[in-house]
Amino acid sequence: MMNPSLSMKIDDAMKKWSFNGIIYVTHMGEKMFEGAYGLADFEDHIPNTMDSTFYIASVTKQFTAVCIMLLYEKELLDIEDTLDKYLPEYTHAKEITLRQLMNMSSGIPDYLNDVINDRLCEEEKATTRSSRDFFIYSKKSKGEYFTVENVLPMVNELPLQFTPGERMQYSNTNYVFLDRVIESVSGKSTDDYLRENIFEPLGMTHTCVGSQHSTSVSYDDFDGERVRLGRGELCAGDGSIVTTTEDLSLWLNAVLDGRILSESSWRQTFEIVHNAYGFGWHQDGCWYCHDGGDLGYDAYVYICFKKKLAIAMTANIPSGRRPGESIFYKFKAAAPTTGLVKIKLAMMNSGAEFHMYTVDIYDESVGTLLASVGRTPAGDPEEEVLWSLKNEGEPAEAETFSVNEGHLYHLDLQEILGERFSSAATYHIEASVSATDYTVVHAGYHSGEENAWTDAMGMYIGTDLIEERIPKLVYEAVAFPINS
Repeated sequence: MMNPSLSMKIDDAMKKWSFNGIIYVTHMGEKMFEGAYGLADFEDHIPNTMDSTFYIASVTKQFTAVCIMLLYEKELLDIEDTLDKYLPEYTHAKEITLRQLMNMSSGIPDYLNDVINDRLCEEEKATTRSSRDFFIYSKKSKGEYFTVENVLPMVNELPLQFTPGERMQYSNTNYVFLDRVIESVSGKSTDDYLRENIFEPLGMTHTCVGSQHSTSVSYDDFDGERVRLGRGELCAGDGSIVTTTEDLSLWLNAVLDGRILSESSWRQTFEIVHNAYGFGWHQDGCWYCHDGGDLGYDAYVYICFKKKLAIAMTANIPSGRRPGESIFYKFKAAAPTTGLVKIKLAMMNSGAEFHMYTVDIYDESVGTLLASVGRTPAGDPEEEVLWSLKNEGEPAEAETFSVNEGHLYHLDLQEILGERFSSAATYHIEASVSATDYTVVHAGYHSGEENAWTDAMGMYIGTDLIEERIPKLVYEAVAFPINS
């Protein structure tokens, strides 16, 4: 069921942005498009093929969550159980449920993006390594062998970042801890449980656990130079699976068909909490999706229940994250009486110059664009700064960030929308930014009187291919089913 017109459009987009990886697209379980691009190993000149395997990083989380739900269906655990039943040595275990671990509302600090990032920040200040060597060292530091045993000490003495259940904040630690739950309850390793209950039943014969088993080697860009980062040894519940895009599509179509779990369990899995996260899934319009990235590996999965579409993409070099291109943050914010929404950006690479360009405000109920505020790109003859968007009371001009430095932007919806503003409305907000260097941006927002921050769902759309263009092309190519 290959679609020649769609194939040409996807192929053009992939080549335009030098995508180095694999894509596999299906409709109602039938292949619509497949493509392999670039090299799996640049030193040995080994091309990527449809049989190449890739580490899929955080896409693993949806598999881990399904393992928990399988044990729940067998009445071997309850997702309302508190963590102390399975990991009593964790200081805050009595305060957190398994459900809160799965939907990222536990408040547990992220061992990667909080603890290890902070450590690397301090190390960078005193390092004698060259910038290039420290870049490689910092990347590889996040690709090491992590388990509950070495992650627990990183967070055990830290306070929770908020009261469990209060809001959503992405934390890899949640899914490392779920690993212990699976092994404790099943009496098997998570690797064995995945193989017996998901991989083998679905015919995922090229899928296993452990990033070291990837046939593709990961790379990243440093100052225009491609640097080899290797395969790592990642094997925990937050990111462990190695697979092909075709195997990944078998999984996505099983999810679309409601296999493996009961209808009730799938309904809970896709319940998006705090407008941000389910059990290993985000939602963006009609698409449920997740991405993953570690070392130089990237992975993206999308499913659309309305049209029975599935997209799986894997790469061994980050694509599209080029200096000067846009990064979008999408989130929903219930408007407070004051109309003030705050956007906080932090955790960027040290010394990156950053521009806040525009913030688009939509009426969530009808999807209508109400206003676009910010400044137009440099060089535009009508360039202006709209004072509605400010950083600590000053215009949102270019700024230089340091690692973990938080910059706060105030968005006054009442001032911007005027008579159209309603304190009872929910607004969908998209913030567009640009940076002079590849950065990892952590965006959060809050719209209440209390300083309770919620993670925004960040999307790198420099390529406009990975997170926007490909799903859009696929969606537009397929008509709704006749019986819809």
